[in-house]
Amino acid sequence: MGRVEDKIEYLKSSNILDDKKPYFVPATNFVRQKIHHYAVLVTYPVTSSFVPNIPVDREKTLIWVESGGFAVSPPLNYRIVLRRQLRLRPDICLTLDQNVKREDLTIEEANERIEDTIKNASRALMFKDEMRTRYNHEFELAAVIQGYNLDTVEWCAESMKEMEFKYYALGAIPTTSTRDINETIKWCESVRKIIGTDSWLHVLGMGNKNILYYIKEYIDSFDVFIRDPFETYPKRYNDTIWNPQFTPDRYAKQLPIALQ
Repeated sequence: MGRVEDKIEYLKSSNILDDKKPYFVPATNFVRQKIHHYAVLVTYPVTSSFVPNIPVDREKTLIWVESGGFAVSPPLNYRIVLRRQLRLRPDICLTLDQNVKREDLTIEEANERIEDTIKNASRALMFKDEMRTRYNHEFELAAVIQGYNLDTVEWCAESMKEMEFKYYALGAIPTTSTRDINETIKWCESVRKIIGTDSWLHVLGMGNKNILYYIKEYIDSFDVFIRDPFETYPKRYNDTIWNPQFTPDRYAKQLPIALQ
């Protein structure tokens, strides 16, 4: 195993984590205070003149780094994205995705964005070994999966799987209406089948514990933006969805239908 895999195994086998999944990752661009969680997703851009000191115990913290805030305007040089991400000495870098949830996009434009997301993942793999050597830092890539319906999510996931990623992050999750939530369950179930049980699946921006209760068997981790790195809410949140007596409130009657 490599450095990142060793770190994950250490976190799982130590007292830092228990056996519960999904694991909570606080997403933050506010890292001036000490963060006491086992993992963090850094979301803000790093310019050439600003290299933040992430206030975590690096031996006990899995550091994920977002991609969008680290990008440059097209034409894209993917080395720049990775170079900016690597200034934080992360464990896992998310590949650069294109948001497809904008209402002003046509179907053709949304499909082009998914194609760009797939191409960016390929570019990231192309430069991975080069950047590892240049910065003398071992890291892993997480392929970001985008889509606006089940078919396009499966298309993107299958394309990423063909590139043999170990880590995946599912974005653009619908979480508003009951219909959308049922769709979310289908997305997570389908992506898990595509990438297999040995791969890591992270869900981006998932903060609804009612939904998490139903998708927890398909995912390994999720993130939610929190303003206070000291708050104990994440642990309570994770404990809640794993409590056998927990019953989702608002969607308790509708959601089980999606599982049948």
